[in-house]
Amino acid sequence: MTLVPHAETSGYVRFSALAKIIKDPRIRERIAQATSFFSNYFKSPSDPKFGLIHLIPEKIEYLKPGEMYPESIAKFNFAK
Repeated sequence: MTLVPHAETSGYVRFSALAKIIKDPRIRERIAQATSFFSNYFKSPSDPKFGLIHLIPEKIEYLKPGEMYPESIAKFNFAK
């Protein structure tokens, strides 16, 4: 959950998702190559310290600052 401050009130964005660990070496390699700071933290895409998780959204809700009830965001339009 992330708080959304505004004046003297706040709201929030709450996100729940199913998490899947990515073990596919091709995907891990692609992400490693696309991340400029990767080598600062990991030896290689197969480094056991490198955890890669795919989040599959299940529910997103937003409470506007000052409101009493959250709004559910029904449509997911994420870049692939």
